[in-house]
Amino acid sequence: KQWYQRRVPITAGNPQPFDRAGLNLHETTMADMLRSYGYATHAIGKWHLGMFSRNHTPTYRGFDTFLGMYLGSGNYFTHENSQSYDFRLNYLNGSGEVNDLSLDGMKGVYSTEVYTNWTIELLRDHKENSKDRPFFIYLN
Repeated sequence: KQWYQRRVPITAGNPQPFDRAGLNLHETTMADMLRSYGYATHAIGKWHLGMFSRNHTPTYRGFDTFLGMYLGSGNYFTHENSQSYDFRLNYLNGSGEVNDLSLDGMKGVYSTEVYTNWTIELLRDHKENSKDRPFFIYLN
C-alpha cells in the first residue's frame, strides 16, 4: 500500500463508500480552522476524503456547504459512478443540523456548469448578506 502523508492515512486511490478509510476525525481541517475565525466556508466538487460516517463528510469537517460528489469519480453529465448516483448538496440549516439533498434534477447538466453557477450564487449571497464576514471557497 502507498500512503499519501503520515498524518493522512488514506491508501492510494479513493475511499469507497463502505471503506473504513478517510481523513482522521481527530485532524483539524483548514475549513475547521477558518470557520473558528468566523469565515463562511464552502466546498464544491469532489470530496475524496471518505464518507464512512456522516462525521467524515464535508459539512462535519468545517464546511458550511458542500455541493458535489463524495466519491472520486463520476460521469460529468449523469453524476453516476460505477456504484450509484453521487451528486448532492449538504448545508447547515438554521438549527445547526446538516441537510443532505440528492441533486437528481441535475442529471444531464454538465458538472462544471453546476459548480460555476453555485459558486456565483454563493458569492452573490455573501456580498448581499454577509459582506463583512471573511469568505473561503474550496473548488475542486
